[in-house]
Amino acid sequence: RAQAGGEGGATQEEASEKVASMYPAAFASKRPCEGARGLVKAHLDGMLPSLLQELSDWTPTTRGRGAATLLALIVYAEQAIAPHAEALVGAFAKAYMDDDEHVASRVAECVCLAGAFVPAQVFVGVIASHVNGGAVAAASRRNWMAVLAALLEGATEQDIAPLLPKVCEMVGEMELCMPEEEEHQVHLLRVLRACVSSGGKSCWGVSGQLFASFLRLESMHYLGMNALSAGAADGIQRLAVALELEGGAKELFEREAGGVLAGAMGTRSEWRRDSKDLQVFDTLLRSGGGAVVP
Repeated sequence: RAQAGGEGGATQEEASEKVASMYPAAFASKRPCEGARGLVKAHLDGMLPSLLQELSDWTPTTRGRGAATLLALIVYAEQAIAPHAEALVGAFAKAYMDDDEHVASRVAECVCLAGAFVPAQVFVGVIASHVNGGAVAAASRRNWMAVLAALLEGATEQDIAPLLPKVCEMVGEMELCMPEEEEHQVHLLRVLRACVSSGGKSCWGVSGQLFASFLRLESMHYLGMNALSAGAADGIQRLAVALELEGGAKELFEREAGGVLAGAMGTRSEWRRDSKDLQVFDTLLRSGGGAVVP
């Protein structure tokens, strides 16, 4: 991950340019001076808990003020927020879907900027520990996936590559337990697309899992989720580009359709008109065409 302190293999100039693009307008895309950063870091432990508490206040004015202040705090604190990842990500998951549009927007900015300073392995581990288990409410899982997507979107290929199997495993678990409703499934799509955009050629190691998950989401046009389906179809195209396949999506279907086809056909004796595997099978044939059935 390109970080403002030059970690993650990026130069100071490259890191500053990338991170500064996520700063609030008041900073004019300029990194605060060293003295100011040091002062905030020295008092971070005392300031952060109260700001996180404000994110859950009952009044939108207080929540909005807390989110705006937290955003500025992250600008100054930089990598010093990493030890507080558990508390930060937990607060983000609760506040990300705030009913107030202004608050939700500010929280989203906080999540993206925090993602520039918290190592991917840290926040992925934190989120994985919270979404696993049967006692987690569907709304909570949705929020955790939304936060995960936002954090992954800022990751570098080097940062995310070793974590792709774990993220795909999480997505697989969520496919089994999240409601088949667009407001939930759209965040799984965002996670998958973030894996592709940030993972690049490293997606080769999980290309079959990504392809199968995209195809499952594409099949949801049967449930009336046409926008979600179109986004998933686009995800398959983007995956082919990320893998640098000369034959594009057609070659991707040729490479990966067999595994999906075998899985779907394994339950064909139980198929009904609304069977998920039947819908995936039909989507595979319609989208893959000759690449699936020469």
